[in-house]
Formats: sequence, C-alpha cells, structure tokens
Amino acid sequence: MILVIGVAHVLDLRERLTRELKDFAPSAVAIELDPDRFQALLERERDKDLHRPPASRSGAPMMMQVWARVQDRLASEMGDIPGSEMLAAYSAAQDMHVPLFLVDDPIRQVAPRLMNSLSVKERVLMLISSVFALITPTRVVEKGLKEYSQDRESYVQAMRQQFPNLARVLIDERNLHMAQRLQALSGKYEKVVAVVGDAHVSGLEGLLRTQTEVTVRHLVGSE
Repeated sequence: MILVIGVAHVLDLRERLTRELKDFAPSAVAIELDPDRFQALLERERDKDLHRPPASRSGAPMMMQVWARVQDRLASEMGDIPGSEMLAAYSAAQDMHVPLFLVDDPIRQVAPRLMNSLSVKERVLMLISSVFALITPTRVVEKGLKEYSQDRESYVQAMRQQFPNLARVLIDERNLHMAQRLQALSGKYEKVVAVVGDAHVSGLEGLLRTQTEVTVRHLVGSE
C-alpha cells in the first residue's frame, strides 16, 4: 500500500503532515528530494535556527534562482522555510524509527535538462511570471492556493498549455521516475508514504495504481 500526500512547498504544514504520517504508521517514508536538495534543506534549517542568512544559490540558472527567492519570500511570510514539510517527514520517520528514502531525480540533471528544453516563448513567459511573482502579495497567493485546491486538474492543464516543455520535464518525467522508485519500495515495505508537491499527485496515482493499492491525501488548503 502507498499513501501519496500532496503538499504546497510554501505552506507551513509540519503539524498536519506529522499527524498524517503517524496516523498512517508507515513502514517507510519517501520524499520528493534528491541528496543534494535534502542536504541544502538541512543546512537552511540550521541557518534559520542560528539566525544566519541562507547560503547563496549563485550556481543555479537565473530563472531557478528567481523562483527560489519567490518561494523563500512566500514561505517566510506564511511561517516557515520552503520545503519545511519535507523536514517534517524526515523528523517523523526518525521518531517512528522507519527508513527515509529520497525518490526524486538529481537536481543537477533536472536543471540543465529543463533549461535546454524550454522554448523561447516559455522562457519569456517564465521571466514575466517570475517578475510578477516577486511582487505578488501573499494574500493573493493564499487565494490562488485555495482556488487550486478546489480545481486542481484545471490549474495543471492550464500550466501544460502555457508551459508544455516545463510540465514534461518538471512533472511528467519526474513522476515516471519517482513512481518506479516508489513501486520498488512497495515491494519491500508493506506501507509506504510518499510526500510530494501537490502537482505530482494525480500523475503518480495513475502510474502506481496499475500495480499497487494507492491512497491520496491533499494538504493544500484548509483542514
């Protein structure tokens, strides 16, 4: 059995996610991270606890740096650091004494593949949307998350139409690889929980359901 939990990376979901994990009592926990991103997240948590500025992301492509800054701002205004839900899953796995698995593709491979795949139109649209995202009030983002939680498929479909190559690289290809890793885990562990960004949930459910029992839970929006 696999429980797929969809989260928003800018929301403070630690308590809700921890409750979900402990209620499910998994044999293994999987999160949408690779080793590099997991280590970076641990370091950002440490820097936050020590009241130090986060490490620079100067090595990342410019557009990814901009979106990272957007996530930083929104997460801080909503109460935490981006990816705090992944740290919550990690802590819960430690508390329950179950293994943690990092099931995402390495960011070092995904980032260049994404940048090489984007069309000129997608690059321009991403640049424009990045600028707007930097100045969008938090209340507008919260309203958008609420609307998204009420009609997920329409939002994802709109993104696919506007950014087809981005959707292919960031969602479809990673879904396929994460599903393969989760399926392998389900062959070894009786109950696996996967914590992923909410946009991955539908695709993962479709890929996994043909071979194993799957339950989904969305933590985007109010309880």
